[in-house]
Amino acid sequence: AGGLRMSPLATNLAAELEAEPTQFHDLVDSHRDEAWREFLTAWGEMREAGILGRADDGCYYVGDPPPETD
Repeated sequence: AGGLRMSPLATNLAAELEAEPTQFHDLVDSHRDEAWREFLTAWGEMREAGILGRADDGCYYVGDPPPETD
């Protein structure tokens, strides 16, 4: 099994979150050109794929958790 296939938008969002952990509202703001339904569908694809993590500060990430900052 090669994992779940994700839409181009979900793949893009995952790449962004892998590069830099981001608050959900900031991710939404940076994708205002996308239809809300399409954005939420892509978000759901990432959740279903099990690739989303959430740091203690509320930022979402893909891949390794960000280092804790105190």
